[in-house]
Amino acid sequence: MEEGRDSRFSQTILLEEGEDVRRLELGFYRTSLFRLFLWYSACILSAGLVFVVDRWFGQRFWIRFNCRPSSLVLSAERRQRQNRFLVVVDEARSEGVEILPLKSLNLVREVPISDVFTDTEPIIGTTTTDGGLSSSRHLSELASPPTISTLSVLDYKATRLLLDPRTAKFRPISSWRDPCWTSWDSTSASKGLTDPRTIEFRESMFGKNQIQVEGKGVVEIMLEEVLHPFYVFQIYSIVLWCNDDYVPYAIVIAVVSIIGIVITTVTTKRAIERMRRVSRFSSPVSVLRDSGWVTIDSEDLVPGDVVDLNQPRAPMGCLPCDVLLLEGDCIVDEAMLTGESVPVLKAPCPDQLIRTSLVSDSATQQLKKLDRHLLYSGTRLIRVRPPCPTTTRVTKGLVIRTGFSTAKGSLVRQMLFPRPIRFKFYRDAFLFIGYLGAIALVGTISTIIYFHVIGVDGAEIALRSLDVLTIAVPPALPATLSICITFAIARLRRRRIHCTSPQRINVAGMVNVACFDKTGTLTEEGLDVLGVRSVVDSKPEGRILSPLHHSVQDLRREKPGIRTEEEQRSPLDLEEALATTHDLNLLRGEPIGEPLEVKMLGWTGRKLEEEEEEEEEGGEGEGGGKVILLRTGGIECGRPRNPEGTLARIPIVRGRRASESQVGTDPVEAGKDVALVRTFGFSAQLRRMSVIVKRDGDVGAQLYCKGAPEVVSDLCLSESLPKDYRQVLDHYTRAGFRVLALAGKRFEAMGWEEASRFMTRGEAEKGLDLLGLLIFENKLKEGTTAAIARLRDDARLPIKVCTGDSVLTAVSVARECGILDGAKPVYSARIRKEGKEDDDDDKVSKIGKRYQDVVEWFNLDDEDETLNDLDLNPNLQGSLRLKDVELAISGETYRHLMNQSPKETLERAMVKAKVFARMSPDQKQDMVERLQTLGYTVSFTGDGANDCGALKAADVGLSLSEAEASVAAPFTSHCREISCLEDLIREGRSALSVSFSMFKWMSVYSLTEYFTVLLLYGRATSMDNAEYLFIDVFLVLPIAFGLANTRPSERLSSQPPPSRLATFLPVTSMLGQVILVFLSQTVVHLTLRSRSWYQPPNLDPSDLELKNQDNTALFKASIFSYLISAICYSLGPPHSQPLYRNLLLFPSLILLASFSTYLLFTNSGPIFNLFGMEPLGTEFPPMILSILLAQLVLAIAFETWALKPTSRFVRATLRRRNKVGKTFKRVEREISEGL
Repeated sequence: MEEGRDSRFSQTILLEEGEDVRRLELGFYRTSLFRLFLWYSACILSAGLVFVVDRWFGQRFWIRFNCRPSSLVLSAERRQRQNRFLVVVDEARSEGVEILPLKSLNLVREVPISDVFTDTEPIIGTTTTDGGLSSSRHLSELASPPTISTLSVLDYKATRLLLDPRTAKFRPISSWRDPCWTSWDSTSASKGLTDPRTIEFRESMFGKNQIQVEGKGVVEIMLEEVLHPFYVFQIYSIVLWCNDDYVPYAIVIAVVSIIGIVITTVTTKRAIERMRRVSRFSSPVSVLRDSGWVTIDSEDLVPGDVVDLNQPRAPMGCLPCDVLLLEGDCIVDEAMLTGESVPVLKAPCPDQLIRTSLVSDSATQQLKKLDRHLLYSGTRLIRVRPPCPTTTRVTKGLVIRTGFSTAKGSLVRQMLFPRPIRFKFYRDAFLFIGYLGAIALVGTISTIIYFHVIGVDGAEIALRSLDVLTIAVPPALPATLSICITFAIARLRRRRIHCTSPQRINVAGMVNVACFDKTGTLTEEGLDVLGVRSVVDSKPEGRILSPLHHSVQDLRREKPGIRTEEEQRSPLDLEEALATTHDLNLLRGEPIGEPLEVKMLGWTGRKLEEEEEEEEEGGEGEGGGKVILLRTGGIECGRPRNPEGTLARIPIVRGRRASESQVGTDPVEAGKDVALVRTFGFSAQLRRMSVIVKRDGDVGAQLYCKGAPEVVSDLCLSESLPKDYRQVLDHYTRAGFRVLALAGKRFEAMGWEEASRFMTRGEAEKGLDLLGLLIFENKLKEGTTAAIARLRDDARLPIKVCTGDSVLTAVSVARECGILDGAKPVYSARIRKEGKEDDDDDKVSKIGKRYQDVVEWFNLDDEDETLNDLDLNPNLQGSLRLKDVELAISGETYRHLMNQSPKETLERAMVKAKVFARMSPDQKQDMVERLQTLGYTVSFTGDGANDCGALKAADVGLSLSEAEASVAAPFTSHCREISCLEDLIREGRSALSVSFSMFKWMSVYSLTEYFTVLLLYGRATSMDNAEYLFIDVFLVLPIAFGLANTRPSERLSSQPPPSRLATFLPVTSMLGQVILVFLSQTVVHLTLRSRSWYQPPNLDPSDLELKNQDNTALFKASIFSYLISAICYSLGPPHSQPLYRNLLLFPSLILLASFSTYLLFTNSGPIFNLFGMEPLGTEFPPMILSILLAQLVLAIAFETWALKPTSRFVRATLRRRNKVGKTFKRVEREISEGL
């Protein structure tokens, strides 16, 4: 696409895919019929070679030869008439390009262009190569018709792009907005889509509301496999072997190849069919069309439809599209999307939010603003309730996205087209195969020249020279490498670890930093209430925190000497705050929601209920129907309304019954029924939530706020804070407890309307009185400390914890489980405002000082001790350096570090910090991506919805969740301990080292056979087909399967396996073994020729003589070389178990060695004759054996002791300057050296 630099010929589009962004480079081209004729003629004349080679290179040659850049500044009629437009899509994260036709879509009728490309439609993320949307001269060439009947579309990986004729640029169909949404109000939902022509137009543009997985046919799948370079090479080898009368091995390879192709085809086809079954869903849906309800199939839904979510005849169950809730409320199970098993409550969306966010925001912004109102496709409806009061039982929802534009469609698209893994092992493997091919080419040319000189027949020269290619490049290599992954997947499954991305198993072996969530991952899933400490007014000390109340009875029986009578009669009550400050819902009478809030409500002993709807006997409404009144056990609701104006359904927290309290106590102490009038939901950014409640018979109201202590204290009046607040808070957080603060505020006179509709959150949550602290204990899981110790001490992995808890709590847990060194001081970052005097005296008098935010690192145990702002070394006079301390970062300071800190400081902080606290879900994902930019291969282990972004972004995401594995992470463990990460890394390291060993052994095997054949070619002879068959089938296959069966070591090693083949260590290993093979075979060959009884082979120009002493001696010696290299590459430790514990490889090597020894010493018999051998002198086999024993000793010694020193020597010799390594290694080296 180099030629398409002009903005008329190309376009860049950024597509939002959940947390990911896909960058598409579009190039616009036209084809030439004459050039196409020449191209396909060349393909036919070359017997398909041109076609195959071009396919291997991603059809780039086809594009260069047949296509010319073309502008899309044409009318739709001209484009349809010419019908030769192509769009080349080059995605930044994909390998190769895709060539797609520009389709023409008939819209059934003429429609205004503003209905397709709305003026409010966001166009950010759509750019051209010259930086603008389109130049003025381009726009002047366009005809902008007021109406269109034909639309040009581009379908790429289940994403439809629409061509805007006004700008000649593509826009994703997912960004379409209904023009009616800009003026949406309650009357809009009462009619639905009224014009049948509008419905037909949208059906033609959006298509069916179904996630249709376009499955490839069997022939197409098989053709893709057959045209893979490895299989093409195997076809070439099979044809050559058949011409060389080497039919048995050709049949074996053909059968193995066919079985592999069939298995791949069947597996792919089954996966497509399974994906199709899971993805496609339809059900009857009640939809509002032209003010009347009709039942249609969900596949016929279009954006803008209003549906009934509470249809009684055919309950929807699973949602077929993305729906915005307009009224009522729903409880949904979103485990399919997030992996979070806790049901979620969805509230109706205010009209104002529809008119603003739904119309103008991008998809990502919509998810953030509309999340609590959106019902996502694929999620399961647990409960649907209509608004109250109602006579129709209808719960309306607005369809906003269908098909692949939905949340479920996005997930399916990610599974169909996953992000490619940049694993350099496979790239290096192809590079090595290219080197082997070059070596084979040298051998082929040498064979041709030598045979021609000695007078061999031309046909024989062609056959033998081409045979060298199949010897030097092993055709079975791809199959043997895939066997390693197959065995690893089976072993992981036995450990209850399920994998949806097999390629990432090898990546797991490269992990060099482990990140963990805290709650539910390092610690137990549930939090237990340790107790509360209430704020009391003690005469001598003033306002202090009471002793810990372990139960609600202790709280109720607070000593009279501590609380004054005035305090006891306070309108704010801590127990009431504990019972109401939550966002729980009822399902079949049981509270559901955040487990922490369920435990908090349970601790109070209060009961959550919801008001019931009862018909008043004889009551008639204005429309002649029954009037529905709200009964709330004594609380007169006064017909409260939601912020959007609809009648509200109010949850009730029942007070304690008289039997539970002492007679004669204060009414507040006895506890009244309390209505939860309004909830300000928890926000990860604000780190708090609040509720407004009204007591039975009370004209006023109370606001209660619960959240992070440092956040809540900032909202409180300074005089309400106890003197020992900071001291008590530090005590519990340092001990690892999770602490929440509760505060309240009294409104003396507040009606339902003001409480539920007109008060803003900012107005409500200010001037609060602190009520107390709620302390949770979160115990470490039983196996956490031991697993961390093994990862830290055995594997020497840096470990980081990333949590939403406070810094002190996270530091305490990290110290307890061993992530932080208990002997080192911990420094944390905080934001400090630094003031500067203005130079202008006049400004100083008016403005005073200018302040800027500065990150300050301080010792958590002694705030006077700080770190240098730049290099983070301690500001002490002693010898303490950064390597001698630990770092902890909070979410607030993390954001500041990312945006304003120097690069050196940021790199040091990211490498050294082990605790990341108060991190939002987006910050967790960003942390993973920042570590990856430093060169880390990151693993992230988590269990909840807050971890989804980080799990997907990590190189190895491991979800400790029972939810669908493919949604949250590539690995899912049903073992809820973090020891499963240790199992995964051990398996990954073993699979990676075995893959290296397999590749090295297959390379040594091919070069051994290659050198043997070249030595024999030098004597005008070759190996017999029976000998080839024994080596290639009965020797190679058992060893290959045995190597793949190598099990992981029981302990992690501190030295990770190499991650690349193209490095000095594996290359030196292969070269060392090959040199020993060459030396041993050369010695055997020269020794044979020096024997008095030696008889050289006779030259037969048309058919080389195969039965001779050269063949016999080199064959007997070479089979031991294969076994020796197999032994050297299967010794086991440090990443695999010892050879003797491999129950498949070890017996195979013993049997093969025994049989090879028998062959070495035998000079007659049926097996001797089968291989076409000639007798050798009796003293020669012991001589060969002694040479081979020396090779075995040298090979093992080289691989065990001499490999690393030799590799370092070669590296030092060939590299005069060290190559710049990964960033994190440089930073770690600087820190360790005290710089």
